[in-house]
Amino acid sequence: MSKMVGEYPLPTEVIDLLVATERLPGFRQTIISTLHALVRLRGSRPAHRMTAEQLGLIQQPALLLWGNSDPFGSPAVAKRVAAVMRSAELRIVDGGHCPWLKNAHHMGPVVTRFLHEHT
Repeated sequence: MSKMVGEYPLPTEVIDLLVATERLPGFRQTIISTLHALVRLRGSRPAHRMTAEQLGLIQQPALLLWGNSDPFGSPAVAKRVAAVMRSAELRIVDGGHCPWLKNAHHMGPVVTRFLHEHT
């Protein structure tokens, strides 16, 4: 994770949290085994992907903040996901995976509005 922090500048508080997490006992083995279970070289493992049918069963409102450069799925993927979810709101924003980390000041009001509308 510290390599990621160097490549993608983040707020100091997020960097401190990531570095502290990386130093926890067992972190290395945990992250390696988790990544191995979920991801392969060409994306997620099929056994862990949600189908359109499964996504369609989600009844809770969902806010999808999707980075337009997300390596795990393009905006076209995001649109397909949102289309099958009953109560999904899709916002495609600048950034890659986890765009809220670098753009919290832009994402915060969007999330706050969503939560006020759905609580």
